[in-house]
Amino acid sequence: MNTHSKCLPAAIAALAVLLSACASASDNGRSFGSSSCAAPGDPVTAEAVTQYLKDLTPKPQRFLVQSTGDSALPDAGREVLQNTGPTYLFPEDTAKQQTVLAMLTEKGPFPTLLVLYGGTEPAEGGRAVVHLGGRFTTGDNAGPAPARALYFECKDNQWTFASSADQKTT
Repeated sequence: MNTHSKCLPAAIAALAVLLSACASASDNGRSFGSSSCAAPGDPVTAEAVTQYLKDLTPKPQRFLVQSTGDSALPDAGREVLQNTGPTYLFPEDTAKQQTVLAMLTEKGPFPTLLVLYGGTEPAEGGRAVVHLGGRFTTGDNAGPAPARALYFECKDNQWTFASSADQKTT
């Protein structure tokens, strides 16, 4: 037996272990909880924002989003807002926030909603939940907007909107 034929079984075994490890890693990337769907991404975020805005009273006519931080809305959610109405970045600095709010007040008493993202996480039964909330920042209705959990189900390897529920805020 030559040297190459002795190394071949060891090389095949090492390759099998490597391929098994890669398959396990990619399986983790494709599943979310116990579902067969990929981890919820941009389409789920966009649909969650669309559903969140549907029944809000008053109907927001312009939007604010934080540019950084834990509550900053992902780009797909911002795009939905931009397609719905004028959308402005809301700075973290309170002095700059007051400047933005004064500018919006000058433009008119339109209901302005600051949309806050609470994250996306697995829910029971292979579902996913997106948490959204916010507050109306200008006009007669200035104050908190409902915080909602928006649930998605994995059907035919696709996330579909299932329901939403109001959440208590602290």
